[in-house]
Amino acid sequence: MRITCLIVSCFIFFSLNSKEKNLRIHQYIPKKGNSFTFAVDPALPDDFICYSQDGILSHEGTLIWGKKETIDQFLTNPKEISDPLILVSISPNVFQKTYGKLIEIKSQDILQYTKDFEIERGTFGDYPYCKTWVKSNDKIYHCAHIGLNHESHAVLFLQLLQPEDGSKTKQAELLWNAFFKNTKQLPFPDFALAHGHDMQTGFTTVEIQDKKFKVTAEKRKKDGKIKLSVIPLDQDLIFNHINTYVDMMRTDWHKGELILKTLGTFIDQKNSIYMNMTVAILVKEVEEFSSSLLVNAFQELI
Repeated sequence: MRITCLIVSCFIFFSLNSKEKNLRIHQYIPKKGNSFTFAVDPALPDDFICYSQDGILSHEGTLIWGKKETIDQFLTNPKEISDPLILVSISPNVFQKTYGKLIEIKSQDILQYTKDFEIERGTFGDYPYCKTWVKSNDKIYHCAHIGLNHESHAVLFLQLLQPEDGSKTKQAELLWNAFFKNTKQLPFPDFALAHGHDMQTGFTTVEIQDKKFKVTAEKRKKDGKIKLSVIPLDQDLIFNHINTYVDMMRTDWHKGELILKTLGTFIDQKNSIYMNMTVAILVKEVEEFSSSLLVNAFQELI
């Protein structure tokens, strides 16, 4: 089996100082420019950083996770790294067809290259993964595919790079196995926040590529009517409403409380970004509704 890796230059360093409630995943998969979300708490060493050519995660764009000094070594000479690294990209040829499942990696596809391999399947909450090791030319290669449960069917592809020094093999494998054993899906409300939805009682702020909408839900006590408002907080933003319905929170966080779910297209006209999504809002009881007329806002009474 041919194992390839991408060497890139002019890398960007992403600071470990997170401003968003310590969501470590945004240190390793930057939000800006990426439509993919991997809402987990990644089990990576504290001294690991993320390097990339432009910060964009794609079929061509690769992120590198590792110690800064090891990444510097890799950029100078990929064969002379002193510690393991992990390369991260979007798989160009594996696609996730079913939410929560990843059945596209099959043994028969690997058998054409080698008979010496092993496949391990598991999940990080809702995110399915398929971890594979392959032996080729007396070397063991580790890679993994992770389903992102994304409408594009995108699959995250991870490769473990190990030092040529055989004495470091165990260290690399411990790092690799610990990532898959200890990485956990984020609980609410951080799971929503990782997707750009900051949920508070009465409103949810939705972030799309550094621009924001505020979506509010108020329930008037005297008649039980609920008012939905979708308010652009930046220029060139438009919301096209599709459907809204009442539901209940089913997570441990605010479990059983009334929520409003609105489905629509969130549009950034300037950057030609169109995103269909459902936004959940914790309903707030009020004596009277807030301002009845907001410029450029969508409003509906339920």
